[in-house]
Parts: sequence; C-alpha cells; structure tokens
Amino acid sequence: MNKNTISGMVILIFALIYTIMAFRLPASSSNTAVIGPSVFPAAIGILLIITSIMLIGKGWLEQRQQHGKTEPENPLEEEEEKQDPKKVFVLSLLLLGYVLLFFPLGYLLSTALFILSVTMFLDRGHWIRNVIYSLAFPGIIYLVFDRVLAVYLPLGPLG
Repeated sequence: MNKNTISGMVILIFALIYTIMAFRLPASSSNTAVIGPSVFPAAIGILLIITSIMLIGKGWLEQRQQHGKTEPENPLEEEEEKQDPKKVFVLSLLLLGYVLLFFPLGYLLSTALFILSVTMFLDRGHWIRNVIYSLAFPGIIYLVFDRVLAVYLPLGPLG
C-alpha cells in the first residue's frame, strides 16, 4: 500500500467517527431554527468521507500503475521529501501562539496576526500579498460566520 491509500484509510476512519458523532448532536432548543446544529458538522463529515474514498481510489490506481512499471521514470520522484525540523518547530510555536491569543485578542486580530506571521515566515518576498491575505481571509470568514451562519466569533478588544 502506498501513502495515499494509508492516509485515505486513516482519514476515512476519522471521518466515519466524526460523522456519526455529528448526527448524534441534540436537536436545537429553538422552535424557530430552520436547520439543526448537526447539519454543518454532518456536511463536513460527509465531504470528508467522500474525499477520503477518492484518496484511497487514487492510491489504489497509483499502485496498479506501479505494478506495470519495472523501474520509476524519475528516481527523484520516489524519494520522500524531508521536513525541516526548524520549520516544523517554528510553525508549531506560531500555532500555539494563535491558540493562546485567540480569546484575548479575538478572532479577527489573532487570525490576522497568525496568517501574517506564517506567510512572512514561509514567503518573505511577497509581503504585500501576505498582508492582503492576512486581512482579507479573517474578514471574509468573520462575515460568513456572523452574517450568514449567525455564529458569533470572539471579538476581543474590538467587541
């Protein structure tokens, strides 16, 4: 089995458990609710199940194609890409900082700072694009959650 098949199976198991738990969420206590609290998590779970099955299928097809070949066309393609431990460590610290600052600073500020710090760490050369992404993404997500889904995110000092 290749890594796509194994990853797909692990994600499928997680997605099945997640989806079952999503369908077991209690019904809304509000009589005026159009959709229940389980609709959004269940939709995510179902999409996760579908994509994990697609990943398993992709891995299976790749495995069948590899059986027909005697040696790889590009030997560098077969080598696994090594992760830089420093990058993993710094990104883990940035994620921890985001989690710790989420409630004190609120969603908008903490997410903007997190995205800006990650993009500046990974791609310093495009700082204008990084600033635009770090402002636009949290703003759009906030509007979708606040106005469309009526899910109120913490605002911190902005609220």
